[in-house]
Amino acid sequence: MQKALPILVLKIIKYLSVPARRQAGTDRLDKILKKGLVPIIPLTGIIKMANYSTKEFLRKIGVSESTLRRWLSENRIPQLNNVKRDWKGWRIWQDEHVEAVLEYKNRKWLSFKKKG
Repeated sequence: MQKALPILVLKIIKYLSVPARRQAGTDRLDKILKKGLVPIIPLTGIIKMANYSTKEFLRKIGVSESTLRRWLSENRIPQLNNVKRDWKGWRIWQDEHVEAVLEYKNRKWLSFKKKG
């Protein structure tokens, strides 16, 4: 029975899928995986922060595009002021932005409604 591979190992395998890297590293990785050991590898340069397109970002946060645009224009979430853009001017969203929006979206509101 084969054990499920940890996510880190899958990311390393994906990293090694480039031909030049594959020749250098897969033999060693194969030996480690056959022994059933999880490799301890420095993660510098292997795992990058996830970048999302606006469509992916909206799907992750569960908000419509018009709502996000309104929040941006009203500057409701200050952490979204530092969103990087690509060469076309499109926003490149990251995990920190997802967390900021979800925190804003899930906060508790104090409401002062008239009773009467």
